[in-house]
Amino acid sequence: MEGPQASTVLIGDINIDYSCENSPNAQHLHQLLSSSNLRNYVTSPTRVTSHTASTIDLFLSNTPIFGACETIYGDISDHFAILAHLPVNQTGVNQSSQPGQSRRIHTIDWEKFQTDLCVHFHQFPRNGTINDMTGAFTSAIMETPDEHAPLVARRKRGRRICPWLTEELVSAVRHRNRLHHRLMKDQANEVLREQHRLARTFARKLDRKLRNLYFVNQCNTPDQRKLWSAMNTVTGRRKERQIPQVSVEDLGQVFGEIVNDPSRPQNLHPPLGPMPANSLHVFKPVSVADVEKCLKAVDPFKAAGSDSVPGIVLRQCANVLAPPLSCIINSSLQSGVVPTTFKHSHISPLHTAGDRSSACNYRPVSLLPIVSRILEQFVKRQLTEYLYSNDLYPMTQFAY
Repeated sequence: MEGPQASTVLIGDINIDYSCENSPNAQHLHQLLSSSNLRNYVTSPTRVTSHTASTIDLFLSNTPIFGACETIYGDISDHFAILAHLPVNQTGVNQSSQPGQSRRIHTIDWEKFQTDLCVHFHQFPRNGTINDMTGAFTSAIMETPDEHAPLVARRKRGRRICPWLTEELVSAVRHRNRLHHRLMKDQANEVLREQHRLARTFARKLDRKLRNLYFVNQCNTPDQRKLWSAMNTVTGRRKERQIPQVSVEDLGQVFGEIVNDPSRPQNLHPPLGPMPANSLHVFKPVSVADVEKCLKAVDPFKAAGSDSVPGIVLRQCANVLAPPLSCIINSSLQSGVVPTTFKHSHISPLHTAGDRSSACNYRPVSLLPIVSRILEQFVKRQLTEYLYSNDLYPMTQFAY
């Protein structure tokens, strides 16, 4: 709550008609609330029948609320829902839930995007250093989205509309609500009451039918990700993000000691003497078609790395990006040098076990750029082929 004063809120069904001032129970309740410095903000009836209209559901607070306390008909029970707006303290709010910036990738015209991307690659430094080529490649990809899908402020997500909502269900709910408003004005009309009862039953059954059909279709899929997402929605399971209870400086110091291990050799030298005829001392160059095939297989939902290049751009523009990326990969394989930007990663601390306030109980998880993982695929492919063809894989090898 805003301000230094702590707030107390009591809500619920009191079973005492607060509006009936002549009742002894109501008078005793008024005295009790006054002595406790509590005020009731509900002024309209919360339970209306054909014979009575009573205020038995109360909203009690020692802190003033914003505006009026309203009652809403929700067709959940014969009691009305109560809506109130309280001031909330911002202390302790998770900063990760604050609005950020994002691109509306789904609005991009990919044909025009590829045309503009080709213009950026006209001056690609094919004979430059590997870092120059990598910088030009990343800059061309990141400058083009600024023209087609610039960064915009991302609004905080509100309540998600039920995905099984249809026009028929909306029409049924609106018809039910119209009959309820008419019934509130003419509660003695038994014909209107019966019409409202039938409309309410129809809307409820239709909602259940559409909801069940939606989740049956969600679960009837070979995609395990969609299946478990639907199961978690039905069961109400949510994986809460664990925020590290340790400072960034302490994590940086511990992770830095792991990277800068003094016992690790800085340079690796090949063994002296003649090289065997079947040794892998040179990597084979990769073709543009192979690189294009890898780009088309990129998961569009895969998280981007430190270069902020999204996977959907690499996939949609594979035919344009394959020639310059193949130059970078072949230059890296020939020189034995990995581009500097390919080694930049986003580090996320993952808690292993023990005290969460100790930085030693976290291990770093690196998120590399997607294009660096494509380079790793070609290196792995040639190494695996060499090890298998020369019978260098031990039969007892497991895991790594």
